[in-house]
Amino acid sequence: MFRRTGIRRRSEESRTRHRHHAGLLRGLRHHRALHFRGRTQTRPHRHAAWRVRHAQRPIGHGRSTSRGVLAEARQQPWFHRQRTGGLRARSLAHEGHGTDGGLHGARRGTRLAVAQTSRDAAQGTALSEPARADVHLEDLRKTSSPRAGATVVLDRFNLTIPAGQIVTLLGPAGCGKTTLLRCIAGLDTPDSGTIRIGDRVLWSDGPTISVPAEKRELGLVMYPPMLWPRKSVLENIAFALRVRHLPKPEINARTSRVLALAGLEKSADSLVGSLDTESQWFVALARALVSEPQLVILDEPLADLFHESREGPRRRLRHCLKEVGATALVATRSRTDALAQSDILAVMRGGRVIEMGTPQALYFNATKPLVAGYLGHANLFEATVRGVEQDFLLARTPLGTLHCQRRDLSEGAPGAVSIQPEFIRVSRPGSGPSFNVIEGQVQALEFAGEFYDADIVVNNRVIRTRAEPDLQLTVGDAVEVWLDPARCRFLDA
Repeated sequence: MFRRTGIRRRSEESRTRHRHHAGLLRGLRHHRALHFRGRTQTRPHRHAAWRVRHAQRPIGHGRSTSRGVLAEARQQPWFHRQRTGGLRARSLAHEGHGTDGGLHGARRGTRLAVAQTSRDAAQGTALSEPARADVHLEDLRKTSSPRAGATVVLDRFNLTIPAGQIVTLLGPAGCGKTTLLRCIAGLDTPDSGTIRIGDRVLWSDGPTISVPAEKRELGLVMYPPMLWPRKSVLENIAFALRVRHLPKPEINARTSRVLALAGLEKSADSLVGSLDTESQWFVALARALVSEPQLVILDEPLADLFHESREGPRRRLRHCLKEVGATALVATRSRTDALAQSDILAVMRGGRVIEMGTPQALYFNATKPLVAGYLGHANLFEATVRGVEQDFLLARTPLGTLHCQRRDLSEGAPGAVSIQPEFIRVSRPGSGPSFNVIEGQVQALEFAGEFYDADIVVNNRVIRTRAEPDLQLTVGDAVEVWLDPARCRFLDA
């Protein structure tokens, strides 16, 4: 018999350890199979992995042996899966309520827990408001990995989030919104800068401070929301409190409040995987709010819903945040969502904020042409200052000379004239005012219910406006366009 050379023979001790590992894993799989069939009677309220750890630990072997087997088992998705549910499921199953490994007792425990939380709420127990403090982001800089070309994602980013306010980051994909949220949450590390809540520094490069993500006391709902589909709504929400080992009465009171706040009382005993997309997202929001975080971070909320069906959920979202007095930072690409749900709106481009203010101020009085066009769908025309006449500034544009809101600018200063479509009036020829009237031709019409979205061609430039249905316009008709001088604004270049 020839012996293979170059291969080290395993010792007898090594072969014994290998056989033991294989046998223990086989036992683990066997117990898992019996548990899911409801045939294992020893500790029925515990899942299979727990019984192996506590009841079948090998005798006469060192800790390294069992640790190696358990480390391999922990990589399996079923290792951490619980078959129990509800706040009282374990005790009910242990007392013998139900069969099938305690599953029915677990479900009964969930129902009793929901009833208990409702009784606590009826007695006046309420969720307290989180500790209020401003959030400060100072000179944050973040670059992508060298393999991706070391692109600057955040460029000296500065932002202050007032306590109790909803601040929304609005911008297209790739402008740095999600990267910023991940840096605040501790999932990514900035290259430089400071992140602090009040006087508490979460991250800084000088002196070096880095608070772990789990100790930052933040509520995080990323896109898509991460939930346990095989756990109930109540279990998903209560998990954030159980890991902190809070007393059961406090867990009951908090979960009851957020269930009612998010409109999930009737779904408390339902598995999350059986809910629709909107309900699942509000489960994630409730789990973020139940721990009373100092800052709630929301990445692309309600992004999976159609735009036409977002109005109701948007109002629910704002109501939930305002009811608990939460400080919130929201990232979105939807201008409609940003305008409707924000207290403060920050428009982002290229890893920095280019303009910030209330939604009303940015919509009607944006100072940047990019913001006016992106946020308000404004018509923009390059222009230069011609002079001042009475209470108006005269601007020379490709459409002709336009009267705009007065500003103290020198003659010849470059810029752009901005006006939203709703402030442009379309009429038949010969019926418009004496100035800011331009003749054009209808290029396109799109019925929108109360009005038509109309594209009017003037001097080879397209003006987007709204036309009344009573005009009965058709494509190719000659019209007059009147630009309201009180709404025409001259913006700096």
